[in-house]
Amino acid sequence: MVIRTDADGHTTLQAAPSGQAPATFEMTEIGPNRVVFSNPEHDFPTSIRYQASSKSGLIAAIEGPDGSGTKRIEFAYSRQPCTPN
Repeated sequence: MVIRTDADGHTTLQAAPSGQAPATFEMTEIGPNRVVFSNPEHDFPTSIRYQASSKSGLIAAIEGPDGSGTKRIEFAYSRQPCTPN
């Protein structure tokens, strides 16, 4: 994943999971503890969300249509101590 902000302040996220062709998502929401990137033309996901959480640190979620409604997959990230090798 790559997040870029151009000279005009336009921010995008480009993702290419599992060797798939890259897909670009536009930043559509931003707040003190969250950011949302959207691409309604993409098959799945159509949105990628990041939300700060006091419990787990960071929740990332991908959402989009799955044929029978909306599918949401969440990923919880937490701060871990760094241990030297």
